[in-house]
This record gives sequence, C-alpha cells and structure tokens, in this order.
Amino acid sequence: MTRVELTAAGHEVLHSLRPLYVESNRHTFDIFNAEEQKAFAGLLDRLVEHLNRQEESLEASGVPLYQEEEKD
Repeated sequence: MTRVELTAAGHEVLHSLRPLYVESNRHTFDIFNAEEQKAFAGLLDRLVEHLNRQEESLEASGVPLYQEEEKD
C-alpha cells in the first residue's frame, strides 16, 4: 500500500483543480443511473473500510507499513 501526503502547495493546486475533476467525474460516471452510482459508491466505501481494517491489523501486529522518506 502506498500513501502520500500533500504539501500546503499541493493542497492549493488540488483546490484550484476542483472544478476540473468534478466535471471529469460527472462525465466519467454519467454512464450509470442514480441507483447504479449509489450502489457503486457503497461498494467503494466497503472497499476503503476493508483496506483500513487490513492496515490497522498489520499495524497492530508490528508490521512496518511506511518507510520515511530520507530528506537531503
């Protein structure tokens, strides 16, 4: 599993791009009707919950999940 964190500048860029990705998502998912979109969102929520539980289980067992990036 790979996790990344945004810098303050990264958050600013992400915020500025919001209208673009909202429109892109609208076009991407317009093949689904409202009921299908709701079902899909529910499946994604379940997947995220499952991955979070896996991560918590690994952390509890002492498995290192992340490697700190070395700074120059």
